[in-house]
Parts: sequence; C-alpha cells; structure tokens
Amino acid sequence: MLENEKWSSSFKNFVFPYGLYVTGGYDKLLKYADFSVKRLQMHSKDMSLEGEKGLFAWIASTWLPYI
Repeated sequence: MLENEKWSSSFKNFVFPYGLYVTGGYDKLLKYADFSVKRLQMHSKDMSLEGEKGLFAWIASTWLPYI
C-alpha cells in the first residue's frame, strides 16, 4: 500500500510508533533502560478472532491512532 499510487499520498510522513522485535531487539531496549536481563524468551501466540466483530475490535484496538 505504501508504494501504491492510489494510497501512497495517505502515508506521507507516516510514523508507526509500535514495534514487534525479536529477542535481540528487546534485549537492547531493556539494557538501554538499565534493566538487568537474566533471561529473555519469545513465545508465539496464535491470534484467533471471533468473527467479523472480533476483527473490527482488533483493528480498533491496534490501529486506534489511525482510524
């Protein structure tokens, strides 16, 4: 979408303040914030939504700053 001519103008100066990192990314952030990291693990999680209402609720909670 960002490169699509139809939509690209909607994303000029777009900043996405959220991040999903691998353990190395969180490790750096925690150390930067003066945390002492003894163990860091990632756990996968399946995202299951309850139909159309669940999808809309997820979009509203995740993309709230943009809608």
